[in-house]
Amino acid sequence: MYLHQRGAKWYVRITYRDELGRKRQIERVGTDSKRETEKIGRKLQLQIDKGKKKFSQITYADFLQEWDSDYLSTTELKPSTIRSYRNVIYNKLIPALGAMKIKDIRAKHLQNYLNSLVEEFSPSTINTVFSVIRKSFAYAVSFSEHIDTNPAINIYRPKKATAAIKPQEVTPFTHDEMSQILKRFPASHQFYAPVILGYLAGLRIGEALALQWEDVHPDHIAVHSTMAYGGAWKRQENAKTKSSTRMVYIGPGIYNILMQVRKAQQDNAGKYKEYYTPSEAVCRREDGKPLTPDDMRFFNQWVKAHIGHGSFHTLRHTYATALLESGADLELVSKQLGHSNLTITAKFYSHVLEKRRKKIATLADGLTGLVTPKGKGVTNRGAKA
Repeated sequence: MYLHQRGAKWYVRITYRDELGRKRQIERVGTDSKRETEKIGRKLQLQIDKGKKKFSQITYADFLQEWDSDYLSTTELKPSTIRSYRNVIYNKLIPALGAMKIKDIRAKHLQNYLNSLVEEFSPSTINTVFSVIRKSFAYAVSFSEHIDTNPAINIYRPKKATAAIKPQEVTPFTHDEMSQILKRFPASHQFYAPVILGYLAGLRIGEALALQWEDVHPDHIAVHSTMAYGGAWKRQENAKTKSSTRMVYIGPGIYNILMQVRKAQQDNAGKYKEYYTPSEAVCRREDGKPLTPDDMRFFNQWVKAHIGHGSFHTLRHTYATALLESGADLELVSKQLGHSNLTITAKFYSHVLEKRRKKIATLADGLTGLVTPKGKGVTNRGAKA
């Protein structure tokens, strides 16, 4: 520690070597008292001796790459989560904040950036950005020790103004369009099973392709897995979210269709013999190999080219729309779909619910036959003769 004076002020200078052996030097202004400045120097030396990197010059971009290598590459997060985190790191945070030194980033920088995303991105994307920021800065403090305090502790998820949120209407396949789809992908086609699971059970594509025969029961389908990509597609035992793990109730008609699919797969095993790949997947190629989301790309291309709109996910919307238009309870439909709350279901199918509200008005109007014009709302039973 070296003390020196410039004018009326004393300064303290400390020379040390960092954990990589590089020579470092820090100088701080003290007071007009040599004794007080020496105390400042001792505190500064204590911080350095404890191995803290309070004065780390690393940029947020370099740190995020370090965090990716040290944390994301070794964590037990779902592959889909890791992909979404990396998308945020390299396509959003590094371009926006990467040039800043991590020690200079404050809560206001992070909050202002989050607020700037509101009008352009969905709440889901904003939530992912928020998670990456919170987790990365927690790591910077607790593990990397690049900084002493976490600027992300008090940031919050911004929300769109209620007036700016528009219901997300979906366009389901019509009866005629479904006839075209099933004509193109009949029972003999490898896409038939996933199409049936989307159209008649409302399963997401990952849920349908991950489904095993042991999950199919006469009265329900047990959904508890999905397909995830981590260099290759593989079945992941955990579904999309906690609410996605569910029982989808089915009737005997759907069960019989699925049993016919299973019988066809058993016939294929006999036809292909040693060239058949044994599998418990419900959705398979003709040679027994499980289908992957990559295989289903042709389905999406075909419906856009020949139907004019939609994708595999539209089968799920068609299922939900049919249930709601038939009078099914919104809460039950929400559970069948695996939504985390009713708000999500109501947001997507508000147009269907509006039709039902109008129907209720018509039904209520039918009760007016019990009301006499004289009584102005009093029924005949209460009227005087």
